[in-house]
Amino acid sequence: MTDLLRTLPREVFLLILAELPKRDLKSLSSVSRWLRNSVAERLWGSITIRARDESRLSDIRTSGLPQSCLQHTKKLHFLADCKEAIWRRCPHYDAFCNSPSSGLDTNDDEGRRETFHFDRLVRKAQSLLERIEPGQLQSFSWDLGVCGPADIFGDRGILPLQQPLLRTLSLITDPTCLEHHAACRDRHIDLSSFRQLRNLTWRGPGPENLDTLGAALRNNSAHLKRLELDFVNRFIAFNYDSDATDVSDASDDSDVQDEMENTRVIRKKSVFASAVLRLTHYPQRPLFRNICVLSLTQVPLSGYMADAFNFDTLESLTLRMCPWWDLFLDRVMQLDFPIKLRAFEILEDTDIAFEWSDDIILDFLDAFGGLEELCISQTGPARTLDLWDTLGRRHPTLKRFVHHQRRKDIDDVFQPPTDLPNLALVGSDMRRIKEDPSRNPLTQLDLEFIGLACKPARLVSLRP
Repeated sequence: MTDLLRTLPREVFLLILAELPKRDLKSLSSVSRWLRNSVAERLWGSITIRARDESRLSDIRTSGLPQSCLQHTKKLHFLADCKEAIWRRCPHYDAFCNSPSSGLDTNDDEGRRETFHFDRLVRKAQSLLERIEPGQLQSFSWDLGVCGPADIFGDRGILPLQQPLLRTLSLITDPTCLEHHAACRDRHIDLSSFRQLRNLTWRGPGPENLDTLGAALRNNSAHLKRLELDFVNRFIAFNYDSDATDVSDASDDSDVQDEMENTRVIRKKSVFASAVLRLTHYPQRPLFRNICVLSLTQVPLSGYMADAFNFDTLESLTLRMCPWWDLFLDRVMQLDFPIKLRAFEILEDTDIAFEWSDDIILDFLDAFGGLEELCISQTGPARTLDLWDTLGRRHPTLKRFVHHQRRKDIDDVFQPPTDLPNLALVGSDMRRIKEDPSRNPLTQLDLEFIGLACKPARLVSLRP
């Protein structure tokens, strides 16, 4: 078999290897020395260290990897599930709660145990990074849901010092860790050394990370192609409650109080644009000139933030629970530049929904064409048929479509939002579709996937 494979052109041979799963590559590498050397780059080009138990992250296994194989590694990923331990996940939090200085009921042995587990995790990760040649890595992931240790991410950490040429960086950290205790504030992340990033993903940055996040975005804005940010809890990340412009209810001057409250709202709107992107007004040209994928979750938006992104190159836009997303989309339409989106997702926060959001979504979707994927989760009831009519007219290219409407009980603020079971299709709208299925706008679409959040019985009439 080896002799037969040797006769293949190298391009064809590499294409074959690219289609094989790693278990087959491993078997192939045991056939002969030539095959072992030939598949080594494909087999060891990407290494994933996965934690088997998300509550015991320090049990990851990093030893036993041959040095001869690590020389081929371009991508290194540390991963863990985030299914059960999703709040106060970082061991530092438990260590703090069990320390005498916390003022809480303490257990010194437990606190030392949790700190030990974190330090053990860091040592294992660091020992593996030390075995990789400087400048070798192109992609690195710290998707463990714990804070970023200084030994790895600090200004003198091993990653910025030895791997500054990273093109892809992914982080999942715990924003509640440093928020609750000052004992570990020296364990910060410094991304200022990375100036070749094409892809940046960060889920769970905390307030202490805003400066380094801003530096990374500004240093890489000209060539960044993919940006995914999820602040998990914007009230923690942006310190909303500590705003210096807070106004006392006892103020006698209502005009002054209103003016200060307006200032407070404006500051909240522009907190990401000003504190992270360092934008003071509408930029004269896009800051992110080559952006292709933009995903923002719980990021406070503003109108002039839209000017920072090049919609001529942007292909995928995701906005999840972002305050003032309406100002952002409205500004996009005002720019009157070509919109070339192929995928769009909007998830409206039911806690801050407003009555004209339906119009903004309709106007935005009517401003361009060519979508292939669309996901809308909005506060209902909204004009469902008007939306579907727009899709049939402007986006016949649509292949995947999800439509979800939720409502919140205004009489019970503590009640979670509930699904709108009829998808706001009642009366004449529903009769129109039942009596003549061809009048269902979705029949104009050649959909491969559809997700409608409504009563199952209605799907019989609503599906195209």
